[in-house]
Amino acid sequence: MVEQRTEQLYLRFLWLDSVVALGYQAWLLAELVPPGKRKRAMRVLEDRGPLVELPWQPEDNPRSWLNVCDRGEAALRSGVVSQWQMLRAVDIVLDEVATEFEGEDPLRPVMRGIVEATRRKLKDLHEVLNAAEPLKLEEPDEETLALARTYFENGRRLMSGLTG
Repeated sequence: MVEQRTEQLYLRFLWLDSVVALGYQAWLLAELVPPGKRKRAMRVLEDRGPLVELPWQPEDNPRSWLNVCDRGEAALRSGVVSQWQMLRAVDIVLDEVATEFEGEDPLRPVMRGIVEATRRKLKDLHEVLNAAEPLKLEEPDEETLALARTYFENGRRLMSGLTG
């Protein structure tokens, strides 16, 4: 579940990066539009979304590419923190289980690979988002740990029902 949500965050990041690049290119191109053709340029862009913000427009539109990107970045930042905390909760639960098995990793190599690939992807997203503005990755709270323990216990019961 953490891996899938992280993948969604990564895809949202790629989409957001594209919107930023296209919006910026449109802004630069719009600067070349002579004043006499600006009304026509604005009509061409009507009813498109996210709206292209033009350098000569005085008003701020909530659907402009700048505002869409700001909201998208805020959602990405929140998502990365949330998924990091859940991944750390999974780590903690796995460490608790490993203690019961004398330190042996309870995950099979394929699942361990998925966990580590997810960790790398979250770290990559964090690095990019942290460069623009500090983004602190914290340890999970008790609620997140309880949720991870519940997921683990439900999975254990499911597996014992399949094999028993």
